[in-house]
Amino acid sequence: MKGLELTLTPNKRDVVIKIEPLLLNTNIEAKTLFQVYNQSEFSGYYIDESALFSVCEALKDAIEMDEMSPIQKTIAHAKDAEIEITIAGDKVSAELTLISPYMGKLPSLEDIYSILKQHDVSKGISKKRIGKLIQSASGQQGGRHFTDLVAKGLLPRGGKNSYIKALVPCALERVLIPKYAVDDKIDMRDFGDILCVKKNEAVARRIAPTNGRIGFTVTGKELLPEVGEWQEIKLGNHVCIDKSDENLVLATIEGLPKVTSSSIEVDNVYVVKGVNVSTGNVNFDGSIIVNGDITEKMQVTASGDITVNGFVESAHIKAGGDIIVVQGASGKLQNLDCEFIARGSIYIGHAQGVNIKANKDLIVDKQLAYSHIKCNGNITIGKIDNPIGKLFASTVICSKAIRAGHLGAISGSSLVIDYTQSHSAALKTHERLTSEYEKLASKNADHEITIAKINNRNPSKALQEKIRLMNEELQLERVFLNWLRINVEESKEQLDSFDRNAKVIATRGMHSGVTIKLHKKQWLAKKEYGKCLITLESKDWIYTPLA
Repeated sequence: MKGLELTLTPNKRDVVIKIEPLLLNTNIEAKTLFQVYNQSEFSGYYIDESALFSVCEALKDAIEMDEMSPIQKTIAHAKDAEIEITIAGDKVSAELTLISPYMGKLPSLEDIYSILKQHDVSKGISKKRIGKLIQSASGQQGGRHFTDLVAKGLLPRGGKNSYIKALVPCALERVLIPKYAVDDKIDMRDFGDILCVKKNEAVARRIAPTNGRIGFTVTGKELLPEVGEWQEIKLGNHVCIDKSDENLVLATIEGLPKVTSSSIEVDNVYVVKGVNVSTGNVNFDGSIIVNGDITEKMQVTASGDITVNGFVESAHIKAGGDIIVVQGASGKLQNLDCEFIARGSIYIGHAQGVNIKANKDLIVDKQLAYSHIKCNGNITIGKIDNPIGKLFASTVICSKAIRAGHLGAISGSSLVIDYTQSHSAALKTHERLTSEYEKLASKNADHEITIAKINNRNPSKALQEKIRLMNEELQLERVFLNWLRINVEESKEQLDSFDRNAKVIATRGMHSGVTIKLHKKQWLAKKEYGKCLITLESKDWIYTPLA
């Protein structure tokens, strides 16, 4: 524009405007100057708006006073990149915001390290992230913000509490990891006599709690973790603490070890070659090992585990612990006269025509057919890590996951998997506990008020003993109320987790004739499916094919 000129100072840091009023052929307003500047080669510099407005005022005054001397002023300048550091309240992270420069300089890696140091940020700094920020801001229009986490502390990790480690595998663990013979074939009979421990043999060890991991803030302050705690060793029958090692548990008798999260114990063991008419029924307070078969119509009952290293035919087996049948079991299909009842888990090599009731998990190594199953745990047909067995022509009442290779049969025989009973029981338990808790909580509130009033008085000596007894009763009521509250929370968690746990997985395929139920909601396999997963979402069954 005639009479208006923009120039750069020798140091290339400032933009100067020069206006000659005598040469101007039009009036110039601030808007015009902004347009001229933005269209110039210097538009990348940081404009000083106040300077631009002052130029317009000076020009206006010069025209009014008929002053024709040139007007010259710096209206823009180079502006180096700006850096902002934000440290989190807990000081375990620091963010860096880099504002791109207006024709100025970008900071170097060393510059940013120096600024971080000024903010006491000294640990967990990411050189890579800082470099990326600088690279991102390079060549960009001035004033753009680039933010990233450039320093990260480490939160402390609490130590683990002590825990109990079994030194001898239980019967179920051994059957799931069988020994191999010299020719790499599984020796399914190699279980009986090696399950037992001798008197004074170590059964379990309490592993010491850990100290956890020390953390740190970005300013270098150490964050101390919570140290793990020693947990009490819960001793059951026929075990004791080693006098020379308070963390070692020894057997006090020869028997079958059982180590769970709730207790450590050793059962008396009764070993028999087989159970038949010549031996009669077996009922033993402890664990039973049958190194042979259990024949038709025989009964075997134990308060502990029952391990059968042979075959079970049309017999009744009941255990207070686990039931392990290494080979298989068979009953008459018309009346399912082969029955297994266990408070623990059940393992069977293969089974048909069997009535099964497992309070925990059910594992069938090869095939389960023509049976009635009620299981409160997971059901696995096949190896635990590779369930490729077959489940068909049965009724299954369950509450958790079912995993098998093939579900149903090509013939289309009916397989019913029903979650209704388990869900109803969980719902009923929660409602009952909630009702009892609410009733007792209401009564307890009244009792608390009454006792508080009595305690505030000055009772006679004759009443003091009665008041003491009333306070003791109130304390017992509080304990029971708290116990109920915990049980309500646990039953609510069990109910809430039902949808997550209820699922059916076919690792090889699913045939038509499979029905999965939950109350009125049901899913029916009307055709052949490949690998698939059936899950419960919002009380409805969802089919998902698996790769």
